[in-house]
Amino acid sequence: MAELIQNPYVQILALIVGLAPLGAFLYRYSIKAYKALKNKIVFNIQRKYYGQLDTYTFITWRDYQLKKIYGDQFFTEIFGHTYPTFQIPFAEYYRYHEFKAKNVYSKDDVKKEGYEIKNGEVIFPEFKDTPVMSSGTITEITHKRQLLRKYKRIVGASIKYPKLAGFSLDHYDFNENGKIIHIYPKLSTYEYNVYSSHILEFELFEAYKKLKGKMDVPIDTLWTYLPFRHYIHFGDGVVDAGKEVLYSGIRRYSLFSVQCIVVFKDKNHNEYRTLLMKRSTDPTKVAAKLGYYQFFPAGGFELYEKELIHSMDMIKENYSLRKAIFREYLEEVFNEQDFKAVTSDGNSETTDIILNHPKILTITDMIEKGSAILNLLGVTVDLVTLRHEISFVLRIDEENYSHEKFCPNDEFTRENSAASKVRTPLSVVEKLLGGEGFSADEAPKFNQSSALLYKMFKESPFYIKQ
Repeated sequence: MAELIQNPYVQILALIVGLAPLGAFLYRYSIKAYKALKNKIVFNIQRKYYGQLDTYTFITWRDYQLKKIYGDQFFTEIFGHTYPTFQIPFAEYYRYHEFKAKNVYSKDDVKKEGYEIKNGEVIFPEFKDTPVMSSGTITEITHKRQLLRKYKRIVGASIKYPKLAGFSLDHYDFNENGKIIHIYPKLSTYEYNVYSSHILEFELFEAYKKLKGKMDVPIDTLWTYLPFRHYIHFGDGVVDAGKEVLYSGIRRYSLFSVQCIVVFKDKNHNEYRTLLMKRSTDPTKVAAKLGYYQFFPAGGFELYEKELIHSMDMIKENYSLRKAIFREYLEEVFNEQDFKAVTSDGNSETTDIILNHPKILTITDMIEKGSAILNLLGVTVDLVTLRHEISFVLRIDEENYSHEKFCPNDEFTRENSAASKVRTPLSVVEKLLGGEGFSADEAPKFNQSSALLYKMFKESPFYIKQ
């Protein structure tokens, strides 16, 4: 036994075994430290990027260039400030019960082109294999790949469910007055949306830096710095599809958003108030418009399902405007975490539990009784990202509803917010839109889609002058 103990090989083996727990601990600690350092680096990159997007000089340059591309007529003045957004109205203010009855949309319209269907499941190609990335000249493709790599370093860590399917704009049917009478969607994923739509703002910023903020850049020169937007406008040809780009989802995967201005009679103050807060300033919580005022609920028109369940039956079940806005209502207004994403391994119901939720039944019961209305207002179009936002108004005249306890989720912040009480008088909204609380040389930090949503609401028959 003594000889065995004195054996140098046995001693080395014993030392290794004895140090194994320490080695395992150091390994785990180093991995954890590396991840923490990496997250801190990414966080700082995100902070710097979003901070630069908000500067007066960049916003002025951005809008000047967008006016070259689209013209002044597609910018909207709201309370004395001009925003790069415009409205496409519906043929009428469709009511809650009319969305399907008047054929505003149909589950049979979900397109089946652009991806494979295997065993009833939709298989989306990798984004790098989509026409967005594979079309254009060699120079354009190389430039897009470079921009994509840079942009992924900024937003990649913030994308929680990149493969989750959703509904993007394909096209509309219009009546003779140019108003929407029917919506046609196409399928995409959240990742597709970020890298073909959100990235349009990033490439504008990259162009701004490379051009050193020079304003008077010839349009032909400008296009060479904007390969993603150039592809959307020109495809592989030389003809600019300008107006079609604005009124359809041509050559991109711009995920529909849904947004709603909720206006309710506050019993304690005998006035109508709305839900308005600042978006979070934490880039791990939101991927755009950090610290901007926004009406809520608002969010992407995505499936309420597990990330990789993409059966056509499930997709059609999710293609519902009322389910989309009510899901956002539960998630953002009441912080119902179960409606943020389906992550359970169980077989629980999905979309049906939206409509059967007590908070939603309260609203639909009021609509049935006539003490509340839920109507479509129109579609807002953001020139920066070319996203379309289907916009609603929910006006609640039942005073007792103001007793509800609103609890917005972590996508919003009450820090340094004039809307710190969540319930914001309409008069305060208009002061903020007019620039109160902001310096004279900057536009109000108001999400442009929210600003236009308020304008649509105020010009509608649902606005009540106080």
